[in-house]
Amino acid sequence: MEGRDFYGYTIYENGDVQNTKSGRLMSKRNHNGRVEFQIETPEGRKNFILSRVLYWLFVDQFDMSNKNLCVSYKDNDKMNITLDNLYLTDRKNLIQGEGHRSIIKITDE
Repeated sequence: MEGRDFYGYTIYENGDVQNTKSGRLMSKRNHNGRVEFQIETPEGRKNFILSRVLYWLFVDQFDMSNKNLCVSYKDNDKMNITLDNLYLTDRKNLIQGEGHRSIIKITDE
């Protein structure tokens, strides 16, 4: 499985994040419905959204600083962070339908 370097950590296509020095797998957490991981950078400890970093490392067309581009999930499972499950879409597409999931309560009124 291919891995790419990111601030001294190796990130693999299946979403695993490994400390290059110690060989230890880093823990990931669910934060507001997104998988994040925390690592030490030259600026200090920082949280990253795993899907965005994974897509940025393995797909050349993705500009991580462009906030209008979103990484979305083919199977709509935000916990399934693998390169095969990710695709790039415009933020407006998510807001207008495809990924926007608001809870609707149906009443007799």
